[in-house]
Amino acid sequence: MAKKRLVFVYVLNVLAAFAVVMLHVSLDVFSPRAGGNPKWFASFFLQAAFIFAVPVFFAVSGMNLLDYRSKYDTRTFFVKRVRRVGVALLFGSAVCYLAYGLFPGDFWGAEGATLSVKGFVKEVLSNTVNDTYWFLYTIIYLYILTPLLSLAAGRKRLLEYLLACCAVSAVLLPLAAALGFDRSYLDPLFGWAAFANVALLYYVGGFYLARYVNRPEGFPVPWQASAAVYAVSTAAMALVSAASNGFVGFNAVPGAYDPYWISIASPLCMVQAASVFMGAMALEPRFSRLKGRGLSVLVALSGASLGVYLIQMPVINWIGHRLFWPGYGWLQDTVVRGLVVFAVAMALSVVWCTAWGTLKGGLRRLAAAGRR
Repeated sequence: MAKKRLVFVYVLNVLAAFAVVMLHVSLDVFSPRAGGNPKWFASFFLQAAFIFAVPVFFAVSGMNLLDYRSKYDTRTFFVKRVRRVGVALLFGSAVCYLAYGLFPGDFWGAEGATLSVKGFVKEVLSNTVNDTYWFLYTIIYLYILTPLLSLAAGRKRLLEYLLACCAVSAVLLPLAAALGFDRSYLDPLFGWAAFANVALLYYVGGFYLARYVNRPEGFPVPWQASAAVYAVSTAAMALVSAASNGFVGFNAVPGAYDPYWISIASPLCMVQAASVFMGAMALEPRFSRLKGRGLSVLVALSGASLGVYLIQMPVINWIGHRLFWPGYGWLQDTVVRGLVVFAVAMALSVVWCTAWGTLKGGLRRLAAAGRR
């Protein structure tokens, strides 16, 4: 019997792709200007509202893949992952490298870019073609661990132990440092390298929440409660970050910005990401009513979400190069710019996915005809 499609997963993929774009159009948050700037504060609040983006991507991946052994063997698992993420990393890197190298004057930050095979290999290995691809390098690391992690998939207590170890090393230690504790007294005993990557926490946590928490026999959370938790955690991130950075008003922005409280390592981000994930799960009965063309569109957008991640930065940098040109002033509004970048990146990704799917279908038909 075919496994029932979970529509909330498609919704989360599209939502997380949009959130990633909003995070990256508001990167000027890392360059505060003394004396205050309303646009900077807009970017600051956008960071707090959408920092759940990559944690949700990790959680969805963990939910879908941690029990892969119930569907196929480990060799098939790796073949599927290489075909999807490995190819995506190389393709996206090649597109960015060629675009920046061939047209350096058309993209913000690409000035002086050159082309060479050796340069491309070095930049891919060091993640300097497009440093927002750190997510892809991290997800590959999680895929490498998955055959081991999958052995805990059906063992609730073992998963809880794994999550607790990750929470101590990847969340509590950075929190202690942010609160002023000297980590040199904590790292020797609790700084476990195997659990220090917070991505592992989100990856395993997504599976745990889906399998054991948001179930009738677990601790189901209504979507209204998740929405309230999202609002409170977002406001708390903004307020705590503002206070810790000394932002006491729109005319008092210091020259440096510490992003800890609005980062994926922040415990408040963990709460926010969990609220988004569980809120979408709670809405599955409503989402599952979507049929026909509406569902087909959602599935297509979800399938193109990885492409949005790959192509968004060249689009952002192309616009950024023209931001103060005549006729482009309307794009100086960060939210408007984010909406435009998302629409363009999604359109390009959908076109590519459709073309690639058509090409693969044609090649399969040719291969089948040749075997007759």
